[in-house]
Amino acid sequence: MGMQRTPDSRKLTDQAFFVTAAVRDHVPVFAESGTAQIVLDTLQFFRSRHEMDLYGYVIMPDHVHAVVNLHAPLMLPDLMRRFKSYVARQIGHGAIWQHGYWSQAIPNGQILVQKLQYMLHNPVRKGLVRKPEDYEWSSAKDLLRDVPKTVDPWGTLMR
Repeated sequence: MGMQRTPDSRKLTDQAFFVTAAVRDHVPVFAESGTAQIVLDTLQFFRSRHEMDLYGYVIMPDHVHAVVNLHAPLMLPDLMRRFKSYVARQIGHGAIWQHGYWSQAIPNGQILVQKLQYMLHNPVRKGLVRKPEDYEWSSAKDLLRDVPKTVDPWGTLMR
């Protein structure tokens, strides 16, 4: 089998992406708070090194969603390879991830809001919590803290 070509959209830098990485066989590896914390710490590490901006995330029991904006020269395949490899090594369960990942470039603010809405409501749709901000392993509570109290961000996002 030959080398797979990286899609041109994944080679972009200074570009926002909605990404999803899933655990192999849907095993709920991140249902345990210690493993979920490893994922969050890893995302924050890349952010602290100014390799990316982290617009939002949700760490579900068997997958991770994030909206990131990559800074040059970092490209999405490099970020995802490093992220998945580090998390797997820290957890120590061997090969925990499904091969590859899903990504979508975010071309504008409307799509950004749409992806954040989808991602942050995932725990609600799965019956884990009643409100997005109640899910511990999500950036929903952080996003709400940054919004004036007179605004209902979830009502706004639902329009």
